[in-house]
Amino acid sequence: MKFVDLLAEFPYVLERERDLPEVEQTQFVLRGLDWATQDKVEKLTSSGKMHIPNVGQLKKGTKALPESASMEWDVKANNLEVQYVVLEYGLVRIENAEESPEMFDEKASTKTKRDWISRYLPSDVREELVGAIRQHGVLEEDEAKN
Repeated sequence: MKFVDLLAEFPYVLERERDLPEVEQTQFVLRGLDWATQDKVEKLTSSGKMHIPNVGQLKKGTKALPESASMEWDVKANNLEVQYVVLEYGLVRIENAEESPEMFDEKASTKTKRDWISRYLPSDVREELVGAIRQHGVLEEDEAKN
């Protein structure tokens, strides 16, 4: 088995910029997710069901529901929360940025990072970067065999 450092930094250029001259491309530096971040993302993206027993008791005076009625619905992750969690850890820096955004300051708060992400990275860019970061942790079949 070949061991690959999945947490190592790697360069990434957005698909829509790959045909541009190199000086015009945004050079993102990304890294794979550590186990704690992967675990957090897994918990956010796992779907499940929420069950509230005896919901009829919450609606006193309603004759439509018996006292023993229960309610169940699917619980799905907030996609924006997943993006924030992945990008806070996996977006290391932007190589050709004119100045280093406050997001990349080691002492930056979660709020500062999330404000920067939502202000400067459009939804489609966030989705592409998140996809690249998460895919980086998946070995291709030929890599896994070596």
